[in-house]
Amino acid sequence: MYVNGRDEPLRFVLDTGSGISVISDQTAKKLGVRSITKGGFARGIGGDGKFEIIYGLLNEVKIGDVALRQVPVYLRKFHNESHQVDGYIGLALISKFLTTIDYGSQTFSLTRKSDDRKEFAENSEGVSLPLRLTSSGFLSGEVTLEGVVAPLNFIVDTGASISVISSDVAQVESMSSFIGKEKLRVIGSAGVTDGVQTYKLPKVTFGQHTRKDIMAVALDLDLINEASGFEQSGILGGNFLKNYRMTFDFKNSRVTFVSVKPE
Repeated sequence: MYVNGRDEPLRFVLDTGSGISVISDQTAKKLGVRSITKGGFARGIGGDGKFEIIYGLLNEVKIGDVALRQVPVYLRKFHNESHQVDGYIGLALISKFLTTIDYGSQTFSLTRKSDDRKEFAENSEGVSLPLRLTSSGFLSGEVTLEGVVAPLNFIVDTGASISVISSDVAQVESMSSFIGKEKLRVIGSAGVTDGVQTYKLPKVTFGQHTRKDIMAVALDLDLINEASGFEQSGILGGNFLKNYRMTFDFKNSRVTFVSVKPE
């Protein structure tokens, strides 16, 4: 991605778990992007669950042949020093496009033309699943876990490397048999949390797609749910999503999954 007319490409993660795009404070300093206002605190994963909202403005963003001007962003510290990225592309930037992320080819594309949208709708080989947008700007879909009777709302988050179950779901009696031996350090938008319990979920199903033996961590999602509008019980992260090519149709609140690996 290219920012503010510079020739040097920057590394951005496509993040469907973020409503607004974000750049690191270090990258902002390098680009000369300054804070234009502050707005309290946002809720996120890690640390104490909150981070200060500091707004900046990018004059121009170019992704392939797509150019966007006057793009608002959050400016914040990135806590993962071992995985250097300059920022995250949020939903506000891509919501006007038909957006495809293909984990098989490790590419993503943005489509705006109505003819291309029509062709996609007519020729799509995948299963289209409904999504709901939470009050706080997350995309949420119904997920079924083995051991839990009712479907649960999970945030579909391409910016998360691992899946998550809420602390409440982790307390369900049947989940005790899925507890893993490993504990992890979780690095999120709001900081770092050490010693997080892992779970090996025997079966995770989203629509007609099922994956077995998915590792998840248990985190307190109460702060996220305070602003969600309806309860979120987990996050579908990259270790589930990596098996698919996904096309997000924001206009119609749907995502189409096509498997790129055998189920």
